[in-house]
Amino acid sequence: MQINHQGTKAPRRMYFLGTQFRHQSNVANRSLRLFQALTWCLGVLVVCLFCCPAFAASGDIPSVTYTELEQALALSGSNRPELQEALDYAAQKPFALQAMRFVLVSLPLADLGSITGEELIEHFELASAARSEMACVRSMPAASGSSTGYGYSDAVWAHYVLPPRVSQEPLSAWRPYFYGELLELVKDIPSMETAALEVSKWCATKVRFVQTQRRDQGPLSTLASGFGRCEELCIFYIDACRAVGIPARMAYCPWWSITDNNHAWVEVYAEDGRFHYTGGCEPAPTLDNAWFGESAKQCSIVISPCFGLPEMDSSSGRPMVDGMEVLSFQSTVGARFCQINTTPYYRQTSRLSVQLEPLADGSLPKAVYVHVYNYGCMRQVAKVSVNEQGFAGVLLGPGTYTLSAEGSQGPRSTTVKLGFNDIVSLHWPSPLGQAERELLHFPKDPQ
Repeated sequence: MQINHQGTKAPRRMYFLGTQFRHQSNVANRSLRLFQALTWCLGVLVVCLFCCPAFAASGDIPSVTYTELEQALALSGSNRPELQEALDYAAQKPFALQAMRFVLVSLPLADLGSITGEELIEHFELASAARSEMACVRSMPAASGSSTGYGYSDAVWAHYVLPPRVSQEPLSAWRPYFYGELLELVKDIPSMETAALEVSKWCATKVRFVQTQRRDQGPLSTLASGFGRCEELCIFYIDACRAVGIPARMAYCPWWSITDNNHAWVEVYAEDGRFHYTGGCEPAPTLDNAWFGESAKQCSIVISPCFGLPEMDSSSGRPMVDGMEVLSFQSTVGARFCQINTTPYYRQTSRLSVQLEPLADGSLPKAVYVHVYNYGCMRQVAKVSVNEQGFAGVLLGPGTYTLSAEGSQGPRSTTVKLGFNDIVSLHWPSPLGQAERELLHFPKDPQ
């Protein structure tokens, strides 16, 4: 780890703790001067390490602390030389170094132990090249926090273009393939929405929907087989978009509230500075136009994962990202994630607030679990953390939900009905009961 200081011409006289040292010819004084100089340098190093806890952020990429980076390197075990190779590559490039540090502390544990330095460098170089070569990015006005002088912010690039993975798929060298196949096709398109739609058309010529196994396959495996289920098609399309500099992320409803099953789709970033939904490898004439659109308008919740930890605004008492509440996040290196509750993008919402009483040992339950009826039983759609005051709150689509949590007398559950634009507060010692038939009550938004 290197700390660079701006070089200055050495002064003729050194000042140390208020004492003036002049050149002395005898050996004893020269030794004393050398010892004091070394002591001063050591003191400066200690101050840098302990009084400056974070690496200075470049542009708008989230800052990374010395401790976090060291934790990532330690967790990598025998793979540490590969991560160090990537850091050494970026050592003299401030933006590259900040980006590389961000990726390392955001990777899951399995990736820290397996990703190569060459792969990390390749992701950075191609993600940077695509950002500078795409006309649709260059034609956008510069967002706040953009180090390029045009286009989206460095934070959007770091969270939704740079990441080497989308979900739980195995790592693979997908970026060179998509970059080589797609860049010439879309680089001169001036509109990001049009470019994203063209990428979707190309993807649809390569893969189609077929139900597969529960475990996600990687994009190159999907390409080789020619098919994948909804999440795998999302991974394929998101990687294709990211390879040509179009920010993209997954969105999903954990369980539908109006029918069995669930679904995942894609949100792509457009010129208006917002994400818009579309199907994974399902071409459409415009964004916000997909077969599941009506179902999404009756969903219980939509969750959009974010790679790494974005900057959060907690001034409202709840962590928020771009005006959307954060459903859950984890800051632990090696297990870092963030889930954004983007339900208000899709439909009217109501706020559910729950106050819980302490358990028998005086502690509070850790979470409230929200369920809907799906496939003949209650399915969890959200895990809502309980704060220090015993409150848990979440935005949900109108409907009837079953809630569960630990109680002083053991696990307990109840049902609650949310209307349109409601604020429903539930005091756990006085649960609200609903008839069994109400479990299937999920109305459409009024016209």
